[in-house]
Amino acid sequence: MKKTAILLSLILSAFIISSCAEKNPNNPNDNSNNIPLSERAGKYTGTIAQINNMSLEMILNNTGSLTSLKVNNEESLDQSNPINVGDSTSKSTTFGPFNATIKLGGNPASAQVQITFKSGTDKTLGASVDIDIIDDGKFDPSIKDVILNYQAN
Repeated sequence: MKKTAILLSLILSAFIISSCAEKNPNNPNDNSNNIPLSERAGKYTGTIAQINNMSLEMILNNTGSLTSLKVNNEESLDQSNPINVGDSTSKSTTFGPFNATIKLGGNPASAQVQITFKSGTDKTLGASVDIDIIDDGKFDPSIKDVILNYQAN
């Protein structure tokens, strides 16, 4: 009888803990309160420390597309072909990886880019970007955690 009571108590405790975790406002798997990608539109700027502190700038529009991606003020994107990074209604904080051609010092390099917004609810906290260079060559193949600051359009 005592073993049954202990077992039932453990099962009940596990159930209570799991149900509280699902309703926790800080639950990382719950993005229902996050802002959608469309509300993250704006300019994001930062520095690529791994490559001589080159500047990185990206402009995200309200349809979920990158319309500009600049390294040291050199445009990498064809303005007539923006890159769709995600559904504008998505409330995720991570988008990608997606393919892009990035010009580093005038040399185009194929890369996979992933954007992670620092907050689900506050776009002003900015984002971090990981860039994995696909082309074998002169550049560090893995540029991690480029911190970007947010500016409204």
